[in-house]
Amino acid sequence: DWGIYGVLLPLVFLELRDREKEKWRAYLVACVCFIAAALLISGYEQVFQFGGLLAPLLLKRYNGERGSGAAFHKWFFYAYYPAHLLLLWWLTTVI
Repeated sequence: DWGIYGVLLPLVFLELRDREKEKWRAYLVACVCFIAAALLISGYEQVFQFGGLLAPLLLKRYNGERGSGAAFHKWFFYAYYPAHLLLLWWLTTVI
C-alpha cells in the first residue's frame, strides 16, 4: 500500500533520529511529494493522503510512556484493525 514511501521514510527517521528539525523537515518534504504524486497519478480520489500531514501533530503530543498493558486493549485493536478494513472494503463494493 505504501510502496517505496513506506520503506524510505522509516530509514530517513532512523538516520535523522537525533536531529529533530531536519527529521520533520524531511518528513514534510516526503509527505508533500507523496501527496503530489498520488494526486497527479490518481486525482482527488487520493485526498486521504493529506492525513499524513497530521502525524507530526500527534507525535508531538507523545510523552514517551507506554500505554495501558490491559489484555482487552491489545486484543481490541488486533481485532479492530482488520475489521475496519473489511468494513471499508465492503462499503466500496456496495457503493
